[in-house]
Amino acid sequence: MKLQIRTGLFETNSSSTHSLVMCMKKDWNAFRRGNRVYDRWDEKLININEMDPEDAEEERYATYGEFKDDKYLEYFEDEFTTPSGETVVAFGHYGYDG
Repeated sequence: MKLQIRTGLFETNSSSTHSLVMCMKKDWNAFRRGNRVYDRWDEKLININEMDPEDAEEERYATYGEFKDDKYLEYFEDEFTTPSGETVVAFGHYGYDG
């Protein structure tokens, strides 16, 4: 068996789906209030005024509710405080997508 380590990559040998997004608590609160959206193409939270109107119809962006209410995958969210006192929120999906 060959062992290969790649930095910054999570890989699984199954048919399941996993996603993990991490952000600062202030960005998370803005996402929940509707001041930010999740950019699916760039995989990050952005301010709503940064959205490209031409890409909005192609389901590039997701509000908190749209991201959370995936009809195929389970949703999770959790937060933790770093040793320096910053609160970070982790959220995403898991399960089988088909």
